[in-house]
Amino acid sequence: MSKIHAALVLCLGLAACGGGGGAGSAPIITSDNYLSVAQEALASTRYLITSGSFASPTGAAAPQLAAQRQGVWAALPQLASGWGTARRQLASSSQTQTVACPEGGSMTVSAVDANGNGVLDSGDSLGMLMAQCQSAGVSVTGALAVAINSLSGDISAGVYSMGASMTPTNLTTSSAASTTSGSGSIGIMLTARGLNDESLSLTVPNFVTTSIYANVTHSVTLSNLSLAQTVTPAGTGWSSAVSVNGSFSSSAFNNHSLTLNSVHPFVQSSAQSYPASGQLVVSDATQRKVRITALSATQVQIEVDASASGVYALSLTKLWSELL
Repeated sequence: MSKIHAALVLCLGLAACGGGGGAGSAPIITSDNYLSVAQEALASTRYLITSGSFASPTGAAAPQLAAQRQGVWAALPQLASGWGTARRQLASSSQTQTVACPEGGSMTVSAVDANGNGVLDSGDSLGMLMAQCQSAGVSVTGALAVAINSLSGDISAGVYSMGASMTPTNLTTSSAASTTSGSGSIGIMLTARGLNDESLSLTVPNFVTTSIYANVTHSVTLSNLSLAQTVTPAGTGWSSAVSVNGSFSSSAFNNHSLTLNSVHPFVQSSAQSYPASGQLVVSDATQRKVRITALSATQVQIEVDASASGVYALSLTKLWSELL
């Protein structure tokens, strides 16, 4: 499974749910809460940023990320290579296969060959239904629909371009510590040029996830959010650059909308657990801002402009591991 396939799966678990704010709203960002704002911004996009830069999953969500990474998109190359054979065996334009998950439960993959040519191509669709699919101590339940809008190249060889849309419905991951359920839509443009040489664009009109951790329910909504990622070979590994722009709202701030703007992409190598460089700015409706700057692969600086003056008057330096 390619690393970007992993990124696509990981973004499904993304934390999100809430409402919006508008012009004339009271300030959301203050000198008292700016660290919490930074944590919420990173948490609400951590699956996009972390999986996009292919870091090892960290924090409370790590088991969910690992389980999902091993699951859904691993089916795509298999379906592509076996598409024609399965279709001939079924003498039908549709095929369904149920496979056992590593630690119990199952995943049922349904495929529709829209033009009946026996080749995975534009217009075809996949449906994935997880029934307590268990891996790495995590159970995944729910549905994911994938519609292929365009496809060229050879998926099995890892050299191809694909446009698709994904619609998870009540896709829920549960571990001993927490439960996260997500629904929404995600547009994908993916180009794979070879080993560790890929690019990805995600558009997220709306993605809603509700999480329960320590008996506390937390929700965030991503709205009109986009992710751009490039992965390039670097020695025996890779280097990744990820930018995220859009809006999110969190129950932690009464579902008021905050805006995300990547000033510089988060850059991370395969040898690092966190980004070593990059900058993200979070703004409220009054243009008060929090600036998040990666100082190294271990430290991150959090600054606040609590007066909308353009001056970041307060700052803290934290370990990445304290925030994610």
